[in-house]
Amino acid sequence: MNWNQAQKAITDALRPGTNVNTARSKYRSIKAMNKLINSKAYGYNGESGFEIWISDSSDVVKIPWSMLEYCFREAKKPEGYTGASFRFRYPRQAANKPCHIHVVGRMLEVSGVAQYDGKAYLA
Repeated sequence: MNWNQAQKAITDALRPGTNVNTARSKYRSIKAMNKLINSKAYGYNGESGFEIWISDSSDVVKIPWSMLEYCFREAKKPEGYTGASFRFRYPRQAANKPCHIHVVGRMLEVSGVAQYDGKAYLA
């Protein structure tokens, strides 16, 4: 599967309300998709992406398409997409809200473009 196919699968599978919880989490669901994401702290300058609820309050993480593409490409490598690969590329996001790592992985898994083997997400 290439990125264009993966992006279509993600678009087809993830809608507002879609559950992206892990076995150890709750409250994680898609809040919005194809939303313009702005964040000076993370350098998101109006790129389209997702907002994901991460708690029962108003707390969300913002996942731009470029982040999903990077993580999908990591998942295609033999070692797969891992917390280490996310922290390497997105250290501020990982330090601020470590749940970014699993939210992105679950987005890839729920959309069918990657599978979790207990250590990494593999495409």
